[in-house]
Amino acid sequence: MSFLLFLFLLLGIGGPVFGEQRERGQDGQVKSNLRNAATAQETHMTDNGAYAATMVELVAYGFMPDVDARIDLSVVSATDVGYCLMGTSLEGGSTFYYDSQGGGITETPCE
Repeated sequence: MSFLLFLFLLLGIGGPVFGEQRERGQDGQVKSNLRNAATAQETHMTDNGAYAATMVELVAYGFMPDVDARIDLSVVSATDVGYCLMGTSLEGGSTFYYDSQGGGITETPCE
């Protein structure tokens, strides 16, 4: 009986902790994919004199999205002076942005 009580107590504490760890891992995957896409954007700019307007163009420049991560990535904007990328975890729902003019990854939409 005490074993079952201990097991239920452990599950009660461990469940939320595991969920938080999983969410942090998913957030890390989104951020990693955004950084890799930003590298492809810079390569695209060097070769073409303009930032890529679509994710398809970034894949052509070496960006390989993490297909196992269940992440939605998109180019929000691309101008002559900068770009904004958006990544959302389809599991946890967290959304992050890569703002080339604002200094990198943020939770705030690019301006």
